[in-house]
Amino acid sequence: MLEIREQSVVSSVASVFKHSTNEQVPVIINNSNNTQVFFDNGISKESEILRKASEIMSGANKSIIICTQFSPDSFLINESKKAEARGIEVMIVVSSPTHITETSAKFFDLTERIRAKFKGVTLNNYPNWLHTKLIAVDLDTPDAVILYGTHNFSLKGSKWHNQELSLLSVDPQLIDIFRDYVERIRALLK
Repeated sequence: MLEIREQSVVSSVASVFKHSTNEQVPVIINNSNNTQVFFDNGISKESEILRKASEIMSGANKSIIICTQFSPDSFLINESKKAEARGIEVMIVVSSPTHITETSAKFFDLTERIRAKFKGVTLNNYPNWLHTKLIAVDLDTPDAVILYGTHNFSLKGSKWHNQELSLLSVDPQLIDIFRDYVERIRALLK
């Protein structure tokens, strides 16, 4: 479990949930110089979180690590291919298909696995169920940035009016936590 004690982050996350679910604008809260909170209000086909994911992936200089529970849809596949074309190392980690038990989720996952394979995108199967939603950019450099939260980084969620929350951070302490977390995932994949 990740416990966030920085009061400005805690207060910002709490204030996000006070916003009406009927508001038709995404919420962006700057907590400090190193962490922002993004909240998508379920507006169809509008996602500030996906825009930010695209922005940080486009700014990668060395590596991108993506962890998500299901195989990525066209959004992450296309962003990954663009990064690879620039010489960026991209690693995508998803749940093992044997651990996806819901019929509709299995169908969507299989469809996206086929699309990823067709586009030449390698998916690394986590040996169990992976519920993490993380994009880590340049994690082993001083320019590291993480985007972490509830969003699956999928266009489906914004089409289905999902409400999502994510933290974007360059905070060194958070980066260290996620660096260790990613190393544990890498060790399990070997």
